[in-house]
Amino acid sequence: EAETQEQIQSEMQTETEAQEYMQYETETGLELLASQETTEAVPDNYFEDFTSATAYLREQMAQHQTDIEVVVVLDHELSEDELTARAETILKEAMAQTGSSREGDAISSDFLGAEYSVDEVTDGAYFGCFFDYTVTYKTNSQQERELELAVINKMIELCAGTPSDYEIVRQIYDYICSTVTLDTTSTDENVLAYSAYAAMQHHRATSEGYAALFYRMCQQAGISARIVSGTVNGEANEWNIVNINGSWYNVDCAMDAYKNPLTRNYQWFLKSDADFSNHVADDAWWNPTGAFYVRSEASYDVPETDRCFVGLAYVDGIWHYYRN
Repeated sequence: EAETQEQIQSEMQTETEAQEYMQYETETGLELLASQETTEAVPDNYFEDFTSATAYLREQMAQHQTDIEVVVVLDHELSEDELTARAETILKEAMAQTGSSREGDAISSDFLGAEYSVDEVTDGAYFGCFFDYTVTYKTNSQQERELELAVINKMIELCAGTPSDYEIVRQIYDYICSTVTLDTTSTDENVLAYSAYAAMQHHRATSEGYAALFYRMCQQAGISARIVSGTVNGEANEWNIVNINGSWYNVDCAMDAYKNPLTRNYQWFLKSDADFSNHVADDAWWNPTGAFYVRSEASYDVPETDRCFVGLAYVDGIWHYYRN
């Protein structure tokens, strides 16, 4: 019984010390931000505005960090409802499109969900707003680093000789269609199959993996692209739109990759809405009257000389040379 009482006292002391340390760390952070003359470093997750806090969360999510704390120091108090609304806004804006191959749709396509808690601490003059996020992804941080390096290296190869945007997009499309096998058997439990990592590293993925990899490779080359979710022939699917010479076109790597390489003919490459049958998007910005993502009225005129595929096909674990 004496040992039990000592254990309880020890645990209470440890908890008290932890709370005191957290309070000290918080107040120290507030003081550092309030002082313009201090030479001490402000914690890198402390900010004076929500825009900077969002940028920090975005970078942490791009690295696939799972436990992320963001602190915003204000000169006024926020209510609990305001804190909650801010937490949701920060998370949403962290996944907004930025033009980076590691951000925007790259984050949202790999994002499975997030839980968060909010808190507020004050030293009497300043208010520290604490946002603690626990984020889950389809892939881990190590896999994300491997994917990033693989995409960079492949795009250095494909962009050699500074080809036009069309040539780069065509080579990306050919590479993905020729090296990735469409996974039609994976369930929601096998989340990895729905990732760009699976497409790039395992050469087998669902349509979501195809679209995510196409997006990342285009963005790495400085070519604007987006991931579109919706249905194809009534079944859940994802594809892309890509901007070439100021016009947006529809692209579905998975639909062309699913074909026999000997009969593949760019049926779903750089298409107008009229030539992109059976694809129904569920994103609001897909509306044809949208100001930013209006697709070209005509499909891109792919030269006949480009319709001949010469390369490798990965079928049932075996690489095959082919020409059509």
